[in-house]
Amino acid sequence: LPLGARSRGERQRLLFDIGTVTLAAVLFVWYFSRLEPQGSAAAQHAVVSSVIMVLMSVILFGLVKSILSGSGAVDPVALRLFGLGLLTEIVGNLVAPLVPARPHYSVELFTRSALYVLVVAAALRRPADRAGTGTRARRRTFSVLPYVAVASVDALLLSTMWQQGSRRLVVAVVTVVLTVLVIVRQIGAFRDNAGLLDRLGRQERRFRSLVQNAADVIGITDRDGMITYVSPGVHDLVGLSPDELVGTGGPEVHPEDLALVGDAFAEVLTDPEVAVRYEIRVRHADGGWRRVRMTMTNLLDDPAVGGIVTNASDITESHDIHRQLSHQASHDALTDLANRSLLGAQLARVLAERGDRPASLALVDLDDFKAVNDTLGHQAGDALLIAIAERLRRGVRPQDLVARLGGDEFAVLIDGADGTAADAVAERVLALLGAPITIDGHDLLVSASVGIAEAGPRDDVDVLMRHADVALYEAKAAGKGRHARYSEEMRRRMSARAESTPPLDFIPLAEETGMIVPIGRWVLAQACRDAAAWLAEYPDTAPATINVNVSPVQVGAAAFGEDVVQALAAAGLPAGRLMIELVESAIVGDVATHLRRLRELGVRVALDDFGTGQSTLSLLDICPVDELKLDRSFVRDPQHDKVATVVATMAQVLGVDAVAEGVETSEQAEHLHHLGYRLAQGFHFARPVPAAAIAEALRGDTVAVPA
Repeated sequence: LPLGARSRGERQRLLFDIGTVTLAAVLFVWYFSRLEPQGSAAAQHAVVSSVIMVLMSVILFGLVKSILSGSGAVDPVALRLFGLGLLTEIVGNLVAPLVPARPHYSVELFTRSALYVLVVAAALRRPADRAGTGTRARRRTFSVLPYVAVASVDALLLSTMWQQGSRRLVVAVVTVVLTVLVIVRQIGAFRDNAGLLDRLGRQERRFRSLVQNAADVIGITDRDGMITYVSPGVHDLVGLSPDELVGTGGPEVHPEDLALVGDAFAEVLTDPEVAVRYEIRVRHADGGWRRVRMTMTNLLDDPAVGGIVTNASDITESHDIHRQLSHQASHDALTDLANRSLLGAQLARVLAERGDRPASLALVDLDDFKAVNDTLGHQAGDALLIAIAERLRRGVRPQDLVARLGGDEFAVLIDGADGTAADAVAERVLALLGAPITIDGHDLLVSASVGIAEAGPRDDVDVLMRHADVALYEAKAAGKGRHARYSEEMRRRMSARAESTPPLDFIPLAEETGMIVPIGRWVLAQACRDAAAWLAEYPDTAPATINVNVSPVQVGAAAFGEDVVQALAAAGLPAGRLMIELVESAIVGDVATHLRRLRELGVRVALDDFGTGQSTLSLLDICPVDELKLDRSFVRDPQHDKVATVVATMAQVLGVDAVAEGVETSEQAEHLHHLGYRLAQGFHFARPVPAAAIAEALRGDTVAVPA
């Protein structure tokens, strides 16, 4: 019967208790065994008492230890029943010689029967204990048995005061010994208790300090929701002291959160095993609302707590920061309108959920906005955009979404409106924008063009945006300051114009109407896709680069760099495989900075129509390039050989490639080669062909290239 895992003080007190009870029990056995038996049983009684004394001492020690300290895996009740049976048998054997024998009657008959009954009862306890239905005894923190033993010995001492002989002396000596044991045991207990009280006091002060100085607020409420305790941190949270809240239902909860609080409280009452977490808004003493994360735990059955413990954390600041970041990610920084990303997400949601409900998209493009920036400066242009954004908000319905796509492009998502209702919104917007706007003392008249597209049954976001773009183009082509609604006839007319109009005709018109930016974006993306496909299928023969001409209007747009990066990423084309071609007149303002950043990514830059500008050399200083393309005017006229030679020499000195444009004859090619050119382009080599023809040529098929 091991003592188990106990501290040194606990083991000492347990041994004192065991010794006290065992010594008292042995004294009683010895005392009664010394009683003189009647008749001729004296000799037999003396022998039996000596043997029983030894056995009784051992049994008593084990029995007392079991009662005081438990027995580990053995069921304590079964062990006590078994020990009581043995004790009954021994006492019976001691008393039997003192009782006169009678026919059919003896003390052993009753004690032996009691032994059997108690042993059987102990045995019956074992299966129940193995099945898990038995009661596992807890370690006792206090036992009255040692004190009962001392009191019994004191009573025995009093009963022997009028007796003579050695038994009285033995009882007195044992009484003194037991008294000393109890005194020593109590002194140790007092010392341990003093240490425990000191540690308990320190722990209480430590935990009280933690609770009182914690940022979180700890509270306890009763079953009815009334506060019985709340930590001092509640003053920082809601501006009220603990005394003002104890006995109340707590601070005011936002009306929209009352149902949530009721559901959470009901849940924590129903299931004590679950910690319920939720977020609510509570009113501060200053009248504002604080957002709080709550955690409730049911400790009503814990006698030390007797309530529902609530932990409250102030998350107002983090919630506000998260909301601000989310807003910044989905809104335009200048106008605070929705940005392209939010518009796309909302448009996709409306198209997915609308069912039979109509929906329309309107694209709004300001006419000649660039003139404002050029004459009054970008600060005035920004102020004008902010004023226009405010007018757009006023011109649409509450359920409509206004977004800024970039530059002077805006969009309006008109949910639940067919084409006629969308036309009314567009007319209202145009009327509001047509009124003068005062910027820095200047009255500005702004006109805009609006293109409207009504969502078809199978239209997605991209299709609807393209249709609105086509309608916007029609509105601008019709004279600006008006709106147009998309139709299939518009698409057919645009396709016809695109198929028959040469670049020199449609590019200036596209630049004037602003359509050059989306057109150029599409050309850039398609060129990257074609180049990536050639590289993947024909890695050994694919062109080293694909050159894309960009308009000055396109390269001057704020989103041009992002368009290039997105086109490369979407196609999976290495940046070094793309060559951006632009004329020197396009490099104004921040364009040089944007080009340098693209070159840092690996994109190559070519200066087109080189030699025709007035600031070529200074441009090469502020905007390093990878290729100089000699303008075709210097190729056609041999009198310009000096210029052509200078350009070739300059390219060699700068370490860049020199390319001759507009080569139409073999004589021109040979002459330029003599001047130092190793690269050239023109109808002498090939005319424009579809991308499929390039793929066939790379594959090695015979391709008829028009000359």
